[in-house]
Amino acid sequence: MEEVLKTLDKVTQAQVPILISGETGSGKELLARALHQNGPRKNARFVAINCSAFTETILESELFGYLKGAFTGADQDRRGLFEEANGGTLFLDEVADMSLTMQAKLLRVLQEKEVLRVGGHTPVKVDVRVLSASNKELKKMVREGTFREDLYFRIAGMTIGIPPLRERKEDIPLLVKHFLEKIKKENHLLARQHPRTRTMPDKRLSPCRGGRGPSRTYPSSKGPLPAGHGYRADGWRRDPVRFGQEDGPV
Repeated sequence: MEEVLKTLDKVTQAQVPILISGETGSGKELLARALHQNGPRKNARFVAINCSAFTETILESELFGYLKGAFTGADQDRRGLFEEANGGTLFLDEVADMSLTMQAKLLRVLQEKEVLRVGGHTPVKVDVRVLSASNKELKKMVREGTFREDLYFRIAGMTIGIPPLRERKEDIPLLVKHFLEKIKKENHLLARQHPRTRTMPDKRLSPCRGGRGPSRTYPSSKGPLPAGHGYRADGWRRDPVRFGQEDGPV
């Protein structure tokens, strides 16, 4: 992971498109956000979309927008994500899952730096830095003819590979802390006070009791951590070795 961070330092100020590769759950979007937040476009929007979550027609309207009456249900004009991210960064997650037709349309946008809304005839100029990510080997897909070679070179001005989490267990506490803070913010949760001092603990997360770091191997996943992973959302810690016994404060 140290090599990834060194590469990150070199490219944050660049405008070159970057392809991030790695297994699902390895932190590709977090890296993309770090590139944006430390780069020259940090004051503009960071917009992300999972390309595998939409059908071809819906993905087109999501990326490029549409005009009123373009299709059933289009009761008003709508800007696409390229326009929403104008001046900022657009993150295309799982870009390998795009159909060849959508790949051709995306290629045109990247070449011409303009989008054509669904149902429209007037192109709209956009200035967007595109970051892409995939858990598949795009070079192999290019050889197999399932991914356009010209698009590959458009989105992969530089490639960054993220090692799977099982190979960088020292990052687990940091990731747990990040997601705990995110969950607490989204659900308006407050950290519990210390039972004796009635003050908020300064440390919300720490390694397992006795200095033991994470030792179990879990498959990469975007889902929740397995039960008994050693931490709770209220800022207290559970010893995974003594699971089911008394919890202790952080």
